[in-house]
Amino acid sequence: ANVSGAAGSAITSGGTLNLGNAASSTGFATDGTLTANSGHVVTLNDSDLALLGSSTVVNGTLVAANGLSMSSGDTVSGGGTITADLSTNSGSIKPGNSPGILSVTGALDLADGTYELEIDGTTAGTGVGFHDQIEVTGTVNLGSNAGGDEVTFTIVDLGIAVSDGDEFLILDNDAA
Repeated sequence: ANVSGAAGSAITSGGTLNLGNAASSTGFATDGTLTANSGHVVTLNDSDLALLGSSTVVNGTLVAANGLSMSSGDTVSGGGTITADLSTNSGSIKPGNSPGILSVTGALDLADGTYELEIDGTTAGTGVGFHDQIEVTGTVNLGSNAGGDEVTFTIVDLGIAVSDGDEFLILDNDAA
């Protein structure tokens, strides 16, 4: 059956969830929140892109065979794994849980989107003393200045003393 969530609705995994209709182009769409909790797998079925809502928190695994699409004002966050192509479409991506690493197994299209990251150390990781990172196994599109669709980076400084020469690997891509 198709799944359509209104603004203010909430879907939270208490275990493995299989949602939507893989035979329909409106198989899964929500304007509300979706949470894939740690240790849980949430699969979104749609014959086209599954449409994410205002807040998607991925601390477990989120799967969508035909990809995921966000809208302006939508946010994806967490320290889990997204197994799908993800297009931000003017939405925001916030890896980790102050800070942390979000993994994307698939293509990541950040054009026109915002990447909000926290920095509290020179090494990517979870918690105090680390910085956020997105790990991508697939292609990455950051947009183009000429096309006017480049990604916006917003950095939240958690108090680290930065020195000349410090480097932060905020996007780890396998260059596929």
